[in-house]
Amino acid sequence: MNLFNPENPGMRFLSKLFDLIVLNVLFIICCLPIITIGASITAMYSVSLKMVRNEEGYIVKSFFASFKAVFKTAALLWIPILFIGGFFCADLYIIHNLLDPAFLFLRYPVMCLLIILACGYLYLFPLLSYYQCPTKQLVKNAFLLSLGHLPTTVVILCLHIFVLILVT
Repeated sequence: MNLFNPENPGMRFLSKLFDLIVLNVLFIICCLPIITIGASITAMYSVSLKMVRNEEGYIVKSFFASFKAVFKTAALLWIPILFIGGFFCADLYIIHNLLDPAFLFLRYPVMCLLIILACGYLYLFPLLSYYQCPTKQLVKNAFLLSLGHLPTTVVILCLHIFVLILVT
């Protein structure tokens, strides 16, 4: 058995691992301008789905083709999520730090709204990478999926929060 044979399971694993590293580096580079985060997430999901189905060609070419194809739609979805999420986070900051402690109960409805927004966000960009449908239908489907698969949504949301805590 030849160790460096491309059909060797170890070499196939290393090839997929390198492709994932390249994909993540592209994702991080394209996320630097905050406006392009939605398109970058969608392109990453698109290429990842192609990798799972063994349909991928060149990772860089596939990533940028998908990035270009979904840029407008993803930006129109990402920018409102960014502003609404920022508004809720600013509300939480104001409630927690600037208001009288008697008003701390106001943080619970704001947290609930922020969690609902995050649950829809979790499914929005993967749906955009796989399906071609109107934006309104896409948002509706994302929220319906998040409610329909609530235990999975909670686990995914907890994993995202855990990674966010590790990074900060």
